[in-house]
Amino acid sequence: MIKRFFIDLFLILSMVMLLYVRYINITIYGVRPDILLVFVILIALFEEENLHSIFLGFLGGMAMDFMSGSTPLGFNAGIYLLIGYAATAPHRFFNAESILALILSLTGFFAVHIILYLGFGYLFLSSEEMVGYFNISILYKYIYTLAISLILFPIFRSIYQFISSVKKHDA
Repeated sequence: MIKRFFIDLFLILSMVMLLYVRYINITIYGVRPDILLVFVILIALFEEENLHSIFLGFLGGMAMDFMSGSTPLGFNAGIYLLIGYAATAPHRFFNAESILALILSLTGFFAVHIILYLGFGYLFLSSEEMVGYFNISILYKYIYTLAISLILFPIFRSIYQFISSVKKHDA
């Protein structure tokens, strides 16, 4: 359990580093991929415990709230907590090792993220902040996020295959 906590902490810190460190620029034409969404979905697809993606979504969202400074504390945490909870559902319908499961899950949860942002934004953000979020081309952000997830999918699959083989070997 302690090892898992440190692995989660490392994942969250690496996402925050990629998104908010000044010297690492992963934007293309002003569009930044939603790396936290990719991580939450990949963890939900491959992890056997349902709470893991919820935990990662909440802590990653809180880290985004702390680092961005423009949204109220807990705004992104609530969005990614709900996505982490809902992202455990595709296990019932898809084989988690399928790339099709990733594409369908990412497409669906990208739309859910936009809807949740609109709902929470209506309650907590000003209209200028909402317009600023939707000024960025959502289609470009989706394509960039999908491309990043297709790169990360084989890495996650090999990591989780290794973990399951170690668990079987130890048992």
